[in-house]
Amino acid sequence: MLLPYGSKLYIVGQYDNICYGYAIAADTGDGM
Repeated sequence: MLLPYGSKLYIVGQYDNICYGYAIAADTGDGM
């Protein structure tokens, strides 16, 4: 699993909200 530094996924993941981070990434189209 790759979490690019500076990405919403990585930033949100740092706050222990990984599922929420995935939702944001999918929403914005920045995911994967």
